[in-house]
Amino acid sequence: MGKTDVCTATVPLDMEIAVQITRWYGHQSRRGIQGVVLHCTLRVTHEDGAMSDATFTFRVDDGLKAEFANAAKAHDRTGAQLLRDFMRSYVAQQKEVQQYDAWLAKKVEQSRASAEAGKLIPAADVEARFAARRAATRARMAAPE
Repeated sequence: MGKTDVCTATVPLDMEIAVQITRWYGHQSRRGIQGVVLHCTLRVTHEDGAMSDATFTFRVDDGLKAEFANAAKAHDRTGAQLLRDFMRSYVAQQKEVQQYDAWLAKKVEQSRASAEAGKLIPAADVEARFAARRAATRARMAAPE
């Protein structure tokens, strides 16, 4: 195994992104997952709190560090730019997951309330409706264009 180096990246981040990433990495470190943040500082650089500098320090194998730097350079990017892009993408993805989970929980609750109120459709009716839909879809697929 190669020597381990410490990488430090100071990147300007939106305050919300910095806080979410700090929470996520803190959560992961309690689980003992490798590659977690060993050091994190957050310093507000603007009076309105809109932007901050966050420093993440973590250990990276020399080989991985070199490959990452070369891959970034091949795309005319810096490692810090790619890390910021990853962070933004990850935070956006997590927001989408949370929104979907909230939407699904609401739909499940609505369905339960509807069932408890007696608004049910007999299984035979549901089967008949979807059998008709399947037949219509098969007919469309079999029809020449």
